Amino acid sequence: MQEDIRLIEDTEAIIAARPDLCIATTAYGMRRWCEAADSFGIGEQLLETLGACRMFVRGPKARGAVRAAGLADVGISSDETTATLVDMLLAEGVRGKTVAVQLHGYTDVRQLERLRMSGATVLTVTPTAG
Repeated sequence: MQEDIRLIEDTEAIIAARPDLCIATTAYGMRRWCEAADSFGIGEQLLETLGACRMFVRGPKARGAVRAAGLADVGISSDETTATLVDMLLAEGVRGKTVAVQLHGYTDVRQLERLRMSGATVLTVTPTAG
């Protein structure tokens, strides 16, 4: 499927970039991302990459999926919004850092722009139903 090809290409780009930070927005997306990477033989590389960066989660469900994958998060949005997560990242500084963002059905483009305007390299991945 075209979506899977794009997902794997985006995943390979994230693995190659070795991001400093990662935002997981949804439990479903996080699980789907890991499953797709596994099916293409790069699941271990993805988990190794995500395990080496600082993970932030949008809410308790995303936190559960991150932890189920054997990863740990360092921050959670207080109100389960991407905007609050971006506020947290901007407060600690993102200039010169690479941020991977697991997107969901509704992409808050403004938040991605806020990261880019603050000097971050932003890579995205959108795991959809397969």
